[in-house]
Amino acid sequence: AATGSVVDDLNIDISGGKNILIYNCMVNAGDDGICMKSSVSERYSETPALQNVVISDCVVYHAHGGFVIGSNTDGGMSNISVSNCNFISTDVGLRFKSSRGRGGVVQNIFISNIYMKDIAREAILFDTYYEYKAPSDSAIVYKADATTPVFRDFSIKNVFCNGARQAVSITGLPEMPIQYINFENMIISAKLGFTSLEASNIHLANVTILNEKGIPFTVENSRDMVFKGIKIPDSATSFMKLSGEFTGNIQVEGTDLSKVKNAFEFAAGVSPDAVKVK
Repeated sequence: AATGSVVDDLNIDISGGKNILIYNCMVNAGDDGICMKSSVSERYSETPALQNVVISDCVVYHAHGGFVIGSNTDGGMSNISVSNCNFISTDVGLRFKSSRGRGGVVQNIFISNIYMKDIAREAILFDTYYEYKAPSDSAIVYKADATTPVFRDFSIKNVFCNGARQAVSITGLPEMPIQYINFENMIISAKLGFTSLEASNIHLANVTILNEKGIPFTVENSRDMVFKGIKIPDSATSFMKLSGEFTGNIQVEGTDLSKVKNAFEFAAGVSPDAVKVK
């Protein structure tokens, strides 16, 4: 347990274990602020190397990320709770990263009551291409195996961010999309909005994205998504851009689209039937 600590020019880096409490800590780091990793000598065990972690009432200044998972996740993680934390002037707010060859199953992550200000990059970032080529740089077809990162079953709610370069960025792998992520009760003001690439079963409810430019939501090769009770800037001329041959089953519910001139933009190969508005 770490309670009531002030960590200056260092970070809190947990690399395995269970039943861990981090409470009422202040971090000012030149690296990731509060970081969860899991690497073990006997890789890919069915038992997560990191589990049952509670993080609460912490403040992070000037770190690469406020709360971070990865990039080493090969040992697996489960049951991590983060609540009542403030991230100020970090590069990224909530940062979840891994890559092929370094992956394991990361699941049952619960995040609530997060307040951010002046985030240099993304308020929320999922990235399983960390330190590797971007998806567009490679035509190689990969198959999922024990080394493939799996991010699933995240609950992220009551998140408020005043100022970021981008609100939310999700980048999964074609062979293993980011999946089963629930966003609820969020207000994020940022220059850019929400993007997803290689994602599935993403649900947003009561989410406000106040982006300064561009389209609020960009969905590429993503499917089985629900957008419910979404609010966007009055200046937006479009709500969502959709592309990618695997994009489909996008549901929009309880969202006022009457003020946008062209609610949906469909790239070549994406049918208007990919979206259902209720």
